[in-house]
Order: sequence, then C-alpha cells, then structure tokens
Amino acid sequence: MNHQTREPIIEVKPHVGLVNLKLGASESSVRQSLVDDGLVFDESHDPYRWELERPWCTLSFVRDPAKRLVQISCSSKSAQVYGHPIVGMKLDEALTALGIRRFDDTVWSVGEVEIDFESGDPYVDSDQRGKFPTIDLLYSGTLWIKSLGLGLSLHAAEIDSIVIRESRYVPDFGYGQLDEQTLDAASDPITRKSLLESDRRALDRATSFKLPYRAILGLSAVVTAMVLGWVIYTMVQDYLSWMNATAVIGTVVDAKPEGPFPDELIVEYHMPDEKRALATIPWQYLTAREIGQEVELVYRQENPAVAMTKLQSRDHFSSLSWNWLIYTIPLFSLELALLFPRFFRRW
Repeated sequence: MNHQTREPIIEVKPHVGLVNLKLGASESSVRQSLVDDGLVFDESHDPYRWELERPWCTLSFVRDPAKRLVQISCSSKSAQVYGHPIVGMKLDEALTALGIRRFDDTVWSVGEVEIDFESGDPYVDSDQRGKFPTIDLLYSGTLWIKSLGLGLSLHAAEIDSIVIRESRYVPDFGYGQLDEQTLDAASDPITRKSLLESDRRALDRATSFKLPYRAILGLSAVVTAMVLGWVIYTMVQDYLSWMNATAVIGTVVDAKPEGPFPDELIVEYHMPDEKRALATIPWQYLTAREIGQEVELVYRQENPAVAMTKLQSRDHFSSLSWNWLIYTIPLFSLELALLFPRFFRRW
C-alpha cells in the first residue's frame, strides 16, 4: 500500500537499516532510537511487529534468544535505496536502478513478508516448494536480491514496498529465481493492464459482497436484539409476578423416595377454585420432612396450578433458562463489534 505523504528522504541501507534503526539492534536500542527521533509506533497487535507512522514502516523482531530487530519493511515513497526512490517503480525499472543483472542472485517468495516473523518466530525457508504462476508473482509476490538482503514486494508488477532483513533469513529456495520470461511480462503493457483489471475485479467483488454482508449482519443483529429484549422482558415479568404471588398453606402428602431422607416432597394445596393441586418440592427448599406437616407455598394468579416455596421462587423465578442470556448477550455483542469495528477498537 502506497501512502501519499510529504516526508523527508529516507535512505534504506541494505545489511544496515534506515535512519537510526539498525538490523540486529536490541529492542531497548530500537525503542530509544524511535523515541529520540520522535517517531510514533504501535506494538499492540504483535509485540514482535511494530508499525511506524511517517515513515510508513513495519519493524520485525525475533527472540533469538534476546529480542532484536531483523527486518524493516517500508512502503513510503520517500524511502530510497542507493539514492533511488524504488517504491512506485516498475519491476524492470527498479532492477535497473539497483544494478541487478544476475538472475541467480534473486529468489521469489509469496505472502506478506511483514508476518514472516510473527510472534518472534524466525522465518524458515524450505526447498519443498513448487512453482508459482508468473502472473501471481507479479501481482503480489516479493522478489529478493540475495546479495543485498533486499526484498521488492510487488503489487501489479509495481514496487509496493521495500524490505531489508538479516541475510540469514533471506529465502534460499522460495519459489525459484527471476527469469527472462517473468521480467518481460513485468514490463509488458498488456500484462500490466491485465493485473490492474484483476485488481479492479477483486475490488468490485469485495464491494458487492460488503453490502449484502453488512445487511445480513445488521438484520441478524436486529433479530438477536429482539430475542434478547423478549428474554429480558419475560424474565422481569416473571420475577415481578412471583414477588406478588399469593400465599397458600399446603400439606405434605408423600415423599420420594420413602424414608427419613427424601429427595422430594409432594405437597397438596388448594387453588382459588378450591380444587386440589400437587406441588413437587426439592428437599433443600423445605424444613418439613414428615407426612402431614404444613408447608407455606406461593402461586401466581395467572397460573395457580404451579406452586413452590418462597425461597424456591427466588431461584427459579422464570420459566426461561438462564442459557438464553448466556448465549444471546455474547452473540449480540459480537454482531455489534463486526458492524461497528472502529467504535469497539477505541475500547
């Protein structure tokens, strides 16, 4: 990603670093250099990958075992290598400016070089990699100049960022070296046009997907909010109705199992229409243990067929399970976070 900013010229020196940032420097040394130069950086996402603002750079560290700087990636157009503003050049122009004439001094890699040292784990190259399509390498690959420890990250055959890293971590095998055919394709106007059209198609697909995605996510959040509102309303109403429940005296008529230590007691009581009803009460909610003992129960006017002790009503006041809240609240929070990521990022 290129950034149009007015910045002082920054000289990126292969095998060395840039400004006062030196490859191989300790974390404390790098931090002090950034502070001394008044540079703002963010290490919140990964303590081993620091993002700088102006110049737009990413600093990568390894443990090794002490934490030290091993890679600098810079996408600022103010960055120069040997006096040449490489970012924004076409691949063939950049190689000419750097004086690179040997194909065997190059090697391709794919993927974002900024995450090659994620979590401080050293980058490890492998010789078990197959060929990668030329068009894909030119679209988003990185061409490494092994003798310089320098990587040229491409976007549509144009240099998007320059990368310097310690020589030991430069790929040896990668996806093969640059060849004449790939270099010709990089300078071919038809290939360049095809890469830019692919870029636009990808953007169109992302845009066309984004609106339905947000619409579906928004609808899902509305439905979840309605369900959550219904759950809360129901629980509050149940709680209030049990707080105003009608008291009635019942009599223990049976025990399960029989004996001096029953698990449940069956209590008979009279409903408002004088009909008899039975309530099954767990032993922990009663002091009564014998047949014929009286027990105070409560029931709600709208459903007198369901009765329990006052203590039991406080624990089981609602007909809805607590799982409704356990699942719907995190789900609603997740939907809001996806809908409004910038707002939640502040917190």
